[in-house]
Amino acid sequence: MTITITQIIALLGGWSVVLVGLSSWTSKLLTERFLSKWRMEEQATIEELRNSFSRENRVLEAAISGAQLSQDASHQKRIAGIERLWSTLLAIRSSFSEVVFFFEIFLPREYESVLKKDDPLAKRLSQLNDEWIVSHLEPISALETERPYLGETLWSRISIYQSFLGRLAVLIVMGKRKGHIQNWAEDKGIRQLLSVVLPEKTVDIMLGKTGTFPALRWAIASLESLILEETSLILSGRRSAIESFENAKDLQRSIAELKEPAPGSDLQRFR
Repeated sequence: MTITITQIIALLGGWSVVLVGLSSWTSKLLTERFLSKWRMEEQATIEELRNSFSRENRVLEAAISGAQLSQDASHQKRIAGIERLWSTLLAIRSSFSEVVFFFEIFLPREYESVLKKDDPLAKRLSQLNDEWIVSHLEPISALETERPYLGETLWSRISIYQSFLGRLAVLIVMGKRKGHIQNWAEDKGIRQLLSVVLPEKTVDIMLGKTGTFPALRWAIASLESLILEETSLILSGRRSAIESFENAKDLQRSIAELKEPAPGSDLQRFR
């Protein structure tokens, strides 16, 4: 017996069954094609993102490498600048060693009598004048090119240090003109300079020791210690440029508030 397609369809439940089968097959085919297309698009998107991340990563690595090279170069310049600075400060300290020795060793009542003696110290101190002081502090000005690498805080402390030594020499120069050398510990200019970087209470105790050996050595050591402290922060990388600038603004403000001495001398900056 021959079974026709119509009979088969009838046996399976009619055309509705056929339509359901066709719909299921068509749906499956479309789903597979859609998933295949979606996978291809997804793969393309992932590949594009991977390439984008790779490009951005290379750019980031290049930026980091460039910043590192720049930082290394700047740090080397800081080291070179600080080495030059310290060599200059040692030279200046040596130049003013006799001035410091004079005020360290002798009492205020002995100042004039020491200068009248016929000995090497008196002869060298007799050569002190405005031009000598300016010329022996000139090396600090030559460090101006290193200022961007030294930082403003360090530069301000250097200025205080050189002004302090210059002021000691000025007291001798002015004393020779007047016939009386003032006790360095009682000089208002000295107090003002120290007060810029040291606590007022410390300055009071320091200058209350009548200008004898411990006081002057203490003052100079304190100023040098502040310079070394700042150089240490710079070399270690702990002192940022912004922080240095902010600290320097306070120092510069304090320096600006120092009273100007009477005119008539080339050394007015050494208060």
